[in-house]
Amino acid sequence: MDVAEAAKKYLVYPLMEICRLHMTHMVDSYPERVFAHALRHGYFDLVDKTAPKTLNWNAKEAYETLGMRNFVVWVLYREGWLLVRSQLRTLVIPVVAHKGGFTDCDHWDEFYDEFIDMEMVALTSWKEQFEKMVRELRCSWCIQRAGLLRNKVDGVVQMHGKLASELAKSV
Repeated sequence: MDVAEAAKKYLVYPLMEICRLHMTHMVDSYPERVFAHALRHGYFDLVDKTAPKTLNWNAKEAYETLGMRNFVVWVLYREGWLLVRSQLRTLVIPVVAHKGGFTDCDHWDEFYDEFIDMEMVALTSWKEQFEKMVRELRCSWCIQRAGLLRNKVDGVVQMHGKLASELAKSV
């Protein structure tokens, strides 16, 4: 990161680009450091790529690393996903009656519990996770109900799950 900072300070454009590209490969190993650098220098593609991996970051460490302005961006991002997670638990999903009029199904209970208990980091890519889980469902009525859940979750995510780059541009 020191080389990247120096390249930015002295406007060595080819080196700045090399460092930015190198950081895209460091996202999984050093998400907080890459996020901080990307946010500080306006590399919004990297900001959005690393932001989900920082959701479990200790707030005190985040503040010390990010500084006041960028800490606000990170807190707003994290709070949005915390709201998504909490509202998932309150969604009312209409029951799809199964053959014979039954409304209880072990397949649904297992599916729904697994989705609701999803880690917050995984929740930021919920559509991919959700589709994978739906493919594993073995009940056509529960698959219909999952479609109803998908629509409700999509609405909650659109309302609260903002991209970190959007927040950074507005703060």
